[in-house]
Amino acid sequence: MTSSKNDSVLMAKTMMKCMDEAMEIPQLNTPAKIYLFLYIALNEGLTGSEIIKKTGMGPALVYRSIEGIYEGTNRKGAVGAGLVVQKDSPDNKLSNCLYLTKSGKLLLEKLGSVFRETIDK
Repeated sequence: MTSSKNDSVLMAKTMMKCMDEAMEIPQLNTPAKIYLFLYIALNEGLTGSEIIKKTGMGPALVYRSIEGIYEGTNRKGAVGAGLVVQKDSPDNKLSNCLYLTKSGKLLLEKLGSVFRETIDK
């Protein structure tokens, strides 16, 4: 097996372990929610509209996924995972910016540990 194939296999194995770890949280049960959680972690302070523009994902998928991971309840009364919080935008009072909560930061650290452990093996 070439180095490139080894790298690809290792990356796939690492991604699967991180996905398994993330999916232990009931509200983080889809690839879209996991992707958005990680995207927000790497780009804190964006609005939902900015995330839609930058990722190319559809608005319904983005907002439905964000509702599943944010702190509080959604419009249907379902409790989110508490990983992301919405705060008023400093530039536009009609917009909310997304940031990780303390729980979100802890999960990110845990996923980072899983990633590093897999790479080091």
